[in-house]
Amino acid sequence: MRMIFATILCLSAPACAEDTHAWGYFESYQSTIRLQPTNAPGAVAEVEFMNRAIHADEDVTFFLDMGDLMVMVTASVGRGSTPDRITVTPPDGYLAIPDMLDVAEEDVGKILIVPFLGM
Repeated sequence: MRMIFATILCLSAPACAEDTHAWGYFESYQSTIRLQPTNAPGAVAEVEFMNRAIHADEDVTFFLDMGDLMVMVTASVGRGSTPDRITVTPPDGYLAIPDMLDVAEEDVGKILIVPFLGM
């Protein structure tokens, strides 16, 4: 069943991907995960997670895109004061550094997307 769901999710991703995923009751106070340009040396983009003290009851997986670049993000919501975790999976030819990041409530964390230059 999970494989079927993952396949459907992947097939529908390009049609519904955006550069920002947000959750929370008020637009002025939401947790956001955004794929955006960066000035970090060697990176082509960054995924920024602004973690607000908003508690969702489920973990989610979604796609973010910026031009020709699309990444898969899994957000695992920490219970209580446990930090929330994001895991970023970039497309072939890129690396996420780090690929997983824990972000405390009311904090911001960033994951860089860099080209994979081979071994």
